[in-house]
Amino acid sequence: MTLEQAARGVVDAVVVYDGRLLMVAAQGSWRLPSGAPQLAESAEASAARLVYELTGYLVDGTSVLRPQRAAGEDARPAVVCQLLSRAPSAQARLGPE
Repeated sequence: MTLEQAARGVVDAVVVYDGRLLMVAAQGSWRLPSGAPQLAESAEASAARLVYELTGYLVDGTSVLRPQRAAGEDARPAVVCQLLSRAPSAQARLGPE
């Protein structure tokens, strides 16, 4: 993914740790941490920033999953992230205490 492509659309972050998928609450349901990249920000950097901003966890965006798209469909990239810290900042939690 080029920097120009990352500056448009939305990036999803996929964080799996110990068999659990990190999700965030949004409008009465659960979803992957996601959001828009900042100008000249790669998809990997966007995913790491978004996970931290939304959950307090430090992650490293390691690889972009290339979406399959149908004709006329605008698919968004997902980035697989490695968890760097078990303890989040603020009140975010990965699992029960």
